[in-house]
Amino acid sequence: MRYRFAEFELDTERLEFWANGEVRALEPQVFDVLLHLIGNADRVVSRDELIEAVWSGRIVSDATISARINAVRKAVGDSGARQDLIKTVPRRGFRFVAPVEAVVEPREEAPSPAGPANAPPADRPSIAVLPFDNMTGDPEQEFFSDGISEDIIAALSRFHWFFVIARNSSFVFKGQSVDVREVARQLGVRYVLEGSLRKSANRVRVTVQFIDAVTGNHIWADRYDRELEDVFAIQDDITQRICGALEGALSLEEQRRARLHHPGNLDAWTAYHLGLKCVSEAGSAANAVESGRVFADARSHFEHAYALDPNFARPMSAQALALRREVVQGVRSQADASAAIEQAIALCSRAIALDPQDGIHRATYGTLLGVRGDWTAALQSIDEGIELNPNSALAYFERGLVKSFGYWPDLAIDDLEIAARLSPLDAQLALRYPVGSWAQLRTGEYEGAATWGEKGVREVRSLYWPAIDTAVAYFAMERPQRAREFVQEAIRRKPDLSISFLHGNMTYLADNDFKAWFLDCLHKAGMPE
Repeated sequence: MRYRFAEFELDTERLEFWANGEVRALEPQVFDVLLHLIGNADRVVSRDELIEAVWSGRIVSDATISARINAVRKAVGDSGARQDLIKTVPRRGFRFVAPVEAVVEPREEAPSPAGPANAPPADRPSIAVLPFDNMTGDPEQEFFSDGISEDIIAALSRFHWFFVIARNSSFVFKGQSVDVREVARQLGVRYVLEGSLRKSANRVRVTVQFIDAVTGNHIWADRYDRELEDVFAIQDDITQRICGALEGALSLEEQRRARLHHPGNLDAWTAYHLGLKCVSEAGSAANAVESGRVFADARSHFEHAYALDPNFARPMSAQALALRREVVQGVRSQADASAAIEQAIALCSRAIALDPQDGIHRATYGTLLGVRGDWTAALQSIDEGIELNPNSALAYFERGLVKSFGYWPDLAIDDLEIAARLSPLDAQLALRYPVGSWAQLRTGEYEGAATWGEKGVREVRSLYWPAIDTAVAYFAMERPQRAREFVQEAIRRKPDLSISFLHGNMTYLADNDFKAWFLDCLHKAGMPE
């Protein structure tokens, strides 16, 4: 879908903003605000509606909204004084008032200079990793900068859900001053990763940026400073961090793009990422009931995705993950929990059969085996997944969870911290806080458990487990008043919470003695029977 107005055009498929026949870069939130106003030009759009549509309901200030509206007006040549295109309706919101033409047919584009043979799959994100610039002034460091680029290409190739241009193609641009849009046109990709290497004395700095080459928007950037001791160890560490962070940044960008598609025109890839977005949002839902509704939406999107493409394995393991989280988070009833886990295991088995080289299927499958009580097989399956893709933050998180709930709580924190380091942008990884709190409770680190638990209370609003863990930690530290406060917070999040409910919901835990102590602490802290 394209919207035309005045001398402008908004392309919802490619997320492009055109002015006088040229693509202009727009910051993603500015693009989203403009698109939402145009798509609802028949009525006034309130500030609350904009917050829900653009910021997914997160708390933002009036100043932030006003800044985005002003940026939209500037992009389309309007102003708050003239209001020729965007009218402010006092105390009500905003309305797009310029005439808009909706165009459905695709725009004809000039063929890529690289030819159709170089075009990656149309329904998957495509990436070119350019050779990193050696800015040290030392030709001997060329092997280091090239080595990082090559290692990133190899590591990204392990993520089967996106397409990575081979080294021989992307290294054609080595030593050239290039426009990333021209690179994208020649290689037939949407995204470009580029970086540079600097050196001072015995320290090296690697700077990297990830760009949407179609719009020119910078999606993510970072820098890594290291002491030059073991060069290969530095390459491995930086490659792992870049690939882990990139997976999270790319997934968030694809979720944002998916949200802008028309509901009646979804492909399997878009439906899959809409499901992922719902799973992420389930953690910030207002309560368990709302969380359950969001999980149901996620499952619906995943089912739609693999109905459209039965050979697309990712939605199957993603739905399995959503089902498992519904069970562990108490969204599913106790009577329904066992059937949900068996359905999730069947979905994961199908995903592994379809794509045996994608490590995330084996990691998710392993966690499900743990929930069913087979902890040793669970850890083995997750280890196989990490071996297939050692840069997957989600796989490390799942391994930390299995260690925490199984027989290895003293080893869980390291995996949870690796997951957070690899993908600091992934909202789903906020679940590491209740998992880490549980691990520290089991090892007697009560102050650490309270710290992790309270972070979870703040970060995962719909989940009652962080509050429960924190209550037990404070009771164990002989601070009963604080323990009672967190018991009440848990009950606020799930009003029917009780000792009997938790007893039935914790059947998957490995240590029955610890479970009995845990429930006794909660009972003494005021949890109803």
